Amino acid sequence: MNRGTYCLLVVAVLLDIVTPELVHNVDKFIAGCQTYEGGFACSSFPFANGNMVAQAEAHGGYTSCAINSYFLLSTMVPPSSQTSLGQDCPAKIDVDAALRWSVMQQGEAIEAGGFRGRSNKLVDGCYSWWVGGGAPVVEALAKREKAKAGKSVVEEGKSLFPYKATS
Repeated sequence: MNRGTYCLLVVAVLLDIVTPELVHNVDKFIAGCQTYEGGFACSSFPFANGNMVAQAEAHGGYTSCAINSYFLLSTMVPPSSQTSLGQDCPAKIDVDAALRWSVMQQGEAIEAGGFRGRSNKLVDGCYSWWVGGGAPVVEALAKREKAKAGKSVVEEGKSLFPYKATS
């Protein structure tokens, strides 16, 4: 349901109808969809103890929707006196793992360098939009996190991803 969540947030932001009730626990749902790989699955399963676990493998389209939804949520600053969302909203995601997953979905030169939508699958043109388009958003989230933590943010124009592709 990451696609539906993303659509809801975009419409609510564009129409300026975002309320704490509308986004209640949306951040926890998104964080719960993050898989061990770093990408995002379509849904998560809530356990009785409050933990949520992704129900499927990471996918390019769901990762894009989840990352963009998280970006929108992280820009919303509800008035602290009127919110029921709590101080830890939005729930943390592993931004570095999401960036790594996104970069690792790029195919080899023999595959024409496109992006794949899931690990160990073939590249497909549509994932250049879903996965490739999400990388700058994840990078912006990583810069925000570093700035919040008081760490130095790399110079403008330089990548936060410390790995280089080999040929």
